[in-house]
Amino acid sequence: MSRALQIFLLGAFAVLAGCGGESSEKAFIDSYLDTSNTATSQKDPVPGGSSHSALSGDVEEHPEMIGKIWLPEDYMSGSNLELKLRVSRSYILKGMYSSAEKELLKFLRSEPNSVLGSFLLALAYCGMGDVRREKLMLERTLTLDPKHYLANYNLGCLYLSEGSNYPALLAFDECLSAYPAFAPALYNKSIIALEWCKYDAAVRFLQIADRLQPDDVSILNNLAVACERSGRLQMAEGYYLHVLTLDKDHVPALQNLSGLYLASGRLEDAFQMSRRWQAEEGKSPLCAYRLSCIAARRGNLDRSLELLRDALQLGYDNYDHALADPDLAPLYKGYPGVRNSIMSRRESGK
Repeated sequence: MSRALQIFLLGAFAVLAGCGGESSEKAFIDSYLDTSNTATSQKDPVPGGSSHSALSGDVEEHPEMIGKIWLPEDYMSGSNLELKLRVSRSYILKGMYSSAEKELLKFLRSEPNSVLGSFLLALAYCGMGDVRREKLMLERTLTLDPKHYLANYNLGCLYLSEGSNYPALLAFDECLSAYPAFAPALYNKSIIALEWCKYDAAVRFLQIADRLQPDDVSILNNLAVACERSGRLQMAEGYYLHVLTLDKDHVPALQNLSGLYLASGRLEDAFQMSRRWQAEEGKSPLCAYRLSCIAARRGNLDRSLELLRDALQLGYDNYDHALADPDLAPLYKGYPGVRNSIMSRRESGK
């Protein structure tokens, strides 16, 4: 398969409050994700005895919630398309979406029940940023062909971008029922499982996606995140390191591994990984904050204070986390005024 168009890039997500909801919702989620019969994960011990989770406070996993339009290489082969569809396909692949729309509207006036024409028009509206019409055309495509896996998948991506997880899951399942080996649908199901705190389910979905689409750094990074959140720390480290063998400058993996090492008490490893992260990303407030935590844990309070000031100047504003962070406790003890300074920033909103 080849990637034809990337449509959604959603930032790091916040885990849904409560993670359980009402009992009926929890029962549905457990049944839907088939986790009710899954054994509880055996947690790896954390070297160094730290109880501080690398995934508390700041969202460190950087899940890269990306929904993509994927097309098989032969999906729009010229020999299988009528002239106007070939022209429309060419416009879409060149990013000339308005031109594609005009050609497709002409075509659909004479061939209103064309599944491919309807789907291509959805792609054109996607490229134009017209979400409402894109959704209508995807729904139209599914009216004509309920098992159209790409229309189901892309409709699921739209639901996911809206935060409508239940309809998104149903759409992804329809996609997988028609095309069980479609890794992007499994990837996006894992995103929902992570949001619902169903980490064992997320691990299972991502392991299958990894077998179907090996060496995809987004899949592997999220698989590491799911393993870390479910307590499989050695597995998580292995997956993060594998990402870095594929892309040595992959910032999310460097960031995540730095946090895992810090939480595990492996300060030198955390420092080296943070320096690599800093070299790649430059002036990152979160990286400066992480290095401040490492310096404080090492007992270098002057350096920790300098780095914390850098982080705040660069825009780090998760003040509640900073005030409660046990890694910075030595700094606050050595410089009592630092805590008051952060509290003042929080109260002033600066």
